[in-house]
Amino acid sequence: MLSRVGDFGYGESRLRFQQLREDAEVFALTRAVTAETGVCLTDMLRRSRGFGRAARARQTAIYLAHVLLSRSQQDVALMFNRDRTTVAHAVQMIEDRRDDPRVERLIQRIERRYQRTRIARRRGDVA
Repeated sequence: MLSRVGDFGYGESRLRFQQLREDAEVFALTRAVTAETGVCLTDMLRRSRGFGRAARARQTAIYLAHVLLSRSQQDVALMFNRDRTTVAHAVQMIEDRRDDPRVERLIQRIERRYQRTRIARRRGDVA
């Protein structure tokens, strides 16, 4: 039996990171979201909804994985350990918020950071 810390056990956290890492592109994109939002990956992947910042960061990562990387909602749900309807809700929430210039700028910054990471990985600059 694994010991547990709060609502996020050690084995559970490893499993969630492992699920996300199975798709290197989604993992890189999610890391770009954490860098731009200041929300750590552990908070973003918690079983609970989390506080507002973590929930918004997770919704943004889910949205971009689906829209930018063309992953199916079902695949994104599995990677983030969420239900497909939760993914659909996150996609709709971010779509509705894209009229806000702050949200649009955030998404543009995340996309630029992600693209720089992809270019660096192709050159072999990043592991």
